[in-house]
Amino acid sequence: MSHISNTLFMGKVLLRYKSLKSTNLEAQNLLAAGSLIEGTTLVADLQTQGKGQRGNSWYSPAGTNLLTSFILHPKHILPRQQFHLNIITSLAVFDLLEDLGVTHTSIKWPNDIYIGKNKVAGILIQNNITKQTISSAIIGVGLNVNQTEFDPTLPNPTSLQKILGKTLDLELTLEALCYFLEKRYLQSKSSSGMEAMTKLYTQQLFLLDQVATFLIDGKHQAGIVRGVDPLGKLVLQLEESTRVFDFQEVRFVV
Repeated sequence: MSHISNTLFMGKVLLRYKSLKSTNLEAQNLLAAGSLIEGTTLVADLQTQGKGQRGNSWYSPAGTNLLTSFILHPKHILPRQQFHLNIITSLAVFDLLEDLGVTHTSIKWPNDIYIGKNKVAGILIQNNITKQTISSAIIGVGLNVNQTEFDPTLPNPTSLQKILGKTLDLELTLEALCYFLEKRYLQSKSSSGMEAMTKLYTQQLFLLDQVATFLIDGKHQAGIVRGVDPLGKLVLQLEESTRVFDFQEVRFVV
């Protein structure tokens, strides 16, 4: 699973930290202070204020999981296409899990990675938009690797160690993620490559084409995930119509 020697730029500049509030926050501070070359990677043993989607906290015991952020300068992606970065990153994590022999994986929209009905990774992307371009993007990935005990208030966490029954080398796991993220990012530079990835992302969506329950407008409603629209909004078939939902407008009830 050693892939880092094959990367062109991802992870070539590697900034390591014992402890940070969050790798995404540190990346934002570094970008504010000056430019960073594409592929710059930050990795921390411990995050004291790690954040997930919806402002949720992301807690990880020191030295057990992969807590990392990547700097990209995706000039080929328009601001209205920024969900492409979610697709690219989700598939890179998906590729990593496949490489490890993990099965029953899916992508819970917009960008949590599940094994069965349990969450193994979360993605948080922050884009800096200047005029009509994404001047920089911070790709944050939190992957549960060797953690075995979790906060009991968390609904459904899991880790690679729990799934595979063995301790993984965090360094090799990071190298593999760098490799797969770079591969997917380069694929996105052609329209056919991005089209293929969007199709694959859709095929791997959690609960795709299955009747499930969602929280919409404060009420539980039955619906069926049909995919995502070009802006990355979730397409749900409801009883009376098909609607698209932004990130804050719908929750899965699992």
